[in-house]
Amino acid sequence: GFPEKPRYELLREFLYERIGVELFPVVFHLVVQELAVLLKQRGIQLGARTFQDATDARALKHDPEAKYSGYYKESGYKLDVTIDAEREVPLGYLPMEITADEGKNLIPSQEHLESLKMQTKEHVVDDKYATYENIARSELHGTAMIYKIAKNWVYNTRSTPGDIKMVYQRYHQEN
Repeated sequence: GFPEKPRYELLREFLYERIGVELFPVVFHLVVQELAVLLKQRGIQLGARTFQDATDARALKHDPEAKYSGYYKESGYKLDVTIDAEREVPLGYLPMEITADEGKNLIPSQEHLESLKMQTKEHVVDDKYATYENIARSELHGTAMIYKIAKNWVYNTRSTPGDIKMVYQRYHQEN
């Protein structure tokens, strides 16, 4: 143990110089996995209700890999994070380009939670995640997606319940 609370510099050195970018996701996964096991032993289940959203992170001035976003008015990246809604514990994250579609991260996030033996009952997201594919996959795996219907969504009068079932079946057959 530490005789006192570790300072920022010690944590920074441990993360950036000891663990590094390549091993951090492995260490993070192992920590969340162990936490889930320990809490389950105490009758506490992680991941039953989750939030997922992406947030921007400004890049350093001379980062050649960073892209510019007109929406955020900066160069940088986005970090798509999944959090346990009841305990506010981060369960997973996916780094991405600042201009990338965060909705594409929902299925990998759900697969990550499943690899941790977590059964998500409710998954709260914003409208960028509410695609036919994501809704179908979630429902097929027993997860209710909770999202607001965006103001710019247009009701498709040509679509029928049969069309929606066809999308569900197509996704179900692919997976």
